[in-house]
Amino acid sequence: GDMMEEGMLHNGLQEGEWISYHPSSPFPAKIISYVGGVYNGPYMEFNEHGQLSLRATYKDNKLDGRWGKYSFGRPEKEAYYKNGELDGVYCEYDGRSGKIQKEVHYKNGKQDGKYRYYNEEGKITLEYDYRDGERVGGGIIEENAAGQ
Repeated sequence: GDMMEEGMLHNGLQEGEWISYHPSSPFPAKIISYVGGVYNGPYMEFNEHGQLSLRATYKDNKLDGRWGKYSFGRPEKEAYYKNGELDGVYCEYDGRSGKIQKEVHYKNGKQDGKYRYYNEEGKITLEYDYRDGERVGGGIIEENAAGQ
């Protein structure tokens, strides 16, 4: 079956909140906010069980603000955007435990600041420093002898 969509048109352009539904489920597949036919405001995608799988915010058709990808309601990836570019902290999480695995800092779409990997205990195992997209330092974090 085809996906069903409902929403308002204004002068032939999508306006306000549009909802599309999964063909095989009563739950919405997507809820998208439009102004003048372009994405503006909250954007959400859901799985067939009605659980949030993606959440974003758009401004004039560009990602702007918080962005998140979810699996069964748990965060998998979270990021921040400004004017369509990654800006701020980007994190990846373990789908089962919910613990952070990776943390990357961005400024104007380029890596800038810390880049960290975490192990299952939540300890940082790898840390790099970036400036304006270039790696400028860092490396493997050595465990002290007592921590082995």
